Amino acid sequence: MAGSIFSGIEGAQVYGSGNFIAPGKYSVEIEALKTHSSGKVAGRVYFVVEAKILEIHIGGDGQAVGESVTWLVDMTKKSALGNVKGFALALVPGVTAADITEDQLLSLVSADNPAAGLRVKLRTFMTKTQAGGDFTVHNWSPIEATDDDASAES
Repeated sequence: MAGSIFSGIEGAQVYGSGNFIAPGKYSVEIEALKTHSSGKVAGRVYFVVEAKILEIHIGGDGQAVGESVTWLVDMTKKSALGNVKGFALALVPGVTAADITEDQLLSLVSADNPAAGLRVKLRTFMTKTQAGGDFTVHNWSPIEATDDDASAES
């Protein structure tokens, strides 16, 4: 059928997107970790965290418990590796920065998706970039066993 609204669909590129995370404090469960190549900028690759909100502790305007959210890290930025390492440290309590390796990160974004189901804390807040734009900072931390025990009692 020539000329339909779907003409050319075979060659269309799918763009990644997600529901971004509003400022607040959360407990989340990892759904998937992966990488995604930009369909708009050649050579740009993102580290992607897809997570489900388990609890909203503070803030979270517009977010809902049970909602899936996305954190993207543009791996072409200077801060990218440090941001990804900070996230990786939250996955296993007691791990040190020296313990995080390239091979481990490659494993985390593999098809096996070994981090799926892990729970972490997330604190997000807004800051200004050097250029004066808005930027959401994401601070990830482990949920300690005592945190799990406390939420089970409430």
